[in-house]
Order: sequence, then structure tokens, then C-alpha cells
Amino acid sequence: MTFDEIIEALYSEDKSLICDVLNTGGYISDFNDYLETDAIHTGFYCRVQTGTIFEVIYLIPKQTICYKDVSSILLYYPLGFFLKYSPRKFAPCEVCSVPDKWIQAYNMATGEFDIVSRKGIEMKDQCAESIILDNDLKVSSFSIMDGSIKKKDYPLYPAYIPELYKGKEFSPQINFSRTYDYSDNEPTYEKYGGTYAQDVEGCDDDFIDDVLGGEPEAYWNID
Repeated sequence: MTFDEIIEALYSEDKSLICDVLNTGGYISDFNDYLETDAIHTGFYCRVQTGTIFEVIYLIPKQTICYKDVSSILLYYPLGFFLKYSPRKFAPCEVCSVPDKWIQAYNMATGEFDIVSRKGIEMKDQCAESIILDNDLKVSSFSIMDGSIKKKDYPLYPAYIPELYKGKEFSPQINFSRTYDYSDNEPTYEKYGGTYAQDVEGCDDDFIDDVLGGEPEAYWNID
């Protein structure tokens, strides 16, 4: 999928389309080839049944998306935020913002991103309300271009953070909660929060207890 198609789906508020796009990518560690990579934040976040909030990043040279746990809620990165993804061989990967730079547009005709200088960010709560460019112009949208023609402007974030179900893949299952009090047969996601097996792969407490013997690290041994 092209970047404009990805953004169109993520901003559509259609959970089925959103999940289709998310399932074309992978967890950020899946792309750990130890090469520093330019990336752009999509401004998209979702909450899954374990309570984990994922953010979605587009890896520019690889032309694909990846998702990761939100590392900080002090700032929700907006669409267009210029990032560097730095894999680490023996440590967690690192995603850092590129100082004083912002990506203000994507050109469908050329597949190129328009990178400009930024002076600052106007914040409201934990979100960017506008990007202040070097000429003091305040911008609160991201443009999709087709050559010299502007096709669409997107806000810096979608309208809301959707709730999705995360198992092996994302799905638009609704009416879930982190714990279930009304039925003993419903899965719970409490005992192993913070582990890859539960937060990323969506394994419930019973699965980890019964199948993995209470050892979430044993997930890596499943064929």
C-alpha cells in the first residue's frame, strides 16, 4: 500500500479497514535489521483489549508500517512528525524525533515527502495543536499532493483512538473490556501485563497458564 492509502484507511474510522492496514505491517522489532531508518509518524493510535496503546509509524525506505507500545503519554506524536528508527542488537530499539524538522506533505506522483524546518510545537494537553514553521506560520494539517495539486488535507490526529482486538492479528472485535466479571469463561488479561506474549500477541491469562506453563517467555518456543 502507498502512504496515502495507508493514511486514508487509518483516518477512515472504519475498524475493518484500519485492521486490514495494521495487519500489513508488524511489531517494530520485526524490522530489526540494525540499519537506522527514516520514519514518519501517522498520528494514529489504538487501544487493545489488554489496555496497551499502540502507535503506528511508517518506515519510509521500507514503505511499510510498524506499531509499538506508546513509550510516553507526555506527547502523542502527530501525523507528519519526522522520526529516526534505530534498531539495537542487544537492547530495545529506539525511535527518536528529528530535531527542528517536520514532514508537511506527501506527493502521490513522486512518492516523496516534503521535509521542512520547524521552530516549535503548540501543545494542548498531550497533543500537538499546531506546528510552528521557521517563518512563524502555524500549520495544523498534513497535505496529500498529486504533483502540484493538493488532493486532501488531514488533521494531525484521527478523530478518536479506536479500541481493537489484538491476537495474532488485529480485528475490529467490539464489546471487550480488560477484565470480565460476568462470566468465568471470558478471558482475562491481568497476570502477565507487560510481556510480549500478552501485550503484543494477545495471549490471555489462561493460555499462558495452561499452554505456556505460566511462563510467557515460552511463547517464543511455539512453532
